Amino acid sequence: MAVQPTLSGSAGVNMEKTLAAAVRTEMVVFQSSGVRGRSLQQVYEYLLSIPPASVEAERSFSAAGQLSTKIRSRLSDATLDKLCFLRSFFRSNSKKQSSN
Repeated sequence: MAVQPTLSGSAGVNMEKTLAAAVRTEMVVFQSSGVRGRSLQQVYEYLLSIPPASVEAERSFSAAGQLSTKIRSRLSDATLDKLCFLRSFFRSNSKKQSSN
């Protein structure tokens, strides 16, 4: 399923309301006939894509905890996120180079 760009302001709110109304309508159809509409199928597939285990999340929190110390306590969430990404990127590249 492709990730849709986020809309801001009233366009985003209207789109969310429209999607919510479509899903509600499709839920009524699904409950009566057992057939999923397009929007409901997309929601269903998205929910199936969520990993059942929280290992990845725990690993991310652990990495963030190692980077966020008392000395670095003033880092913004965005900066901390970027540092975690860079750390992961460089670790994976070093593993690839050492295996070659």
